[in-house]
Amino acid sequence: MKIENGIPLPASGRIKYPFKALKKGQSFFVLPTDGATVASVRNSMYQWMRLHKIHLIGRQERNGFRVWRD
Repeated sequence: MKIENGIPLPASGRIKYPFKALKKGQSFFVLPTDGATVASVRNSMYQWMRLHKIHLIGRQERNGFRVWRD
C-alpha cells in the first residue's frame, strides 16, 4: 500500500442549499436535475428551521421547488 500526499478530498455527496444566505423576502429555486427531490429539499428546510430558529416556506412550483425566507 502506498501513502500519498496532496490528493484532494472528493466533494461530498450532500446537496447544499443556500439557506444561510437568504434574507427576508428572498427565495431560491431547485430543479430536480440538481440532484434534489422535493422530499430532500423539504427535509433540509425543516432541519435548518429547527436548528437556526428561522421561518422558511417551501412550495412545489412547475417543475421544481422554491424556498422563501419569511
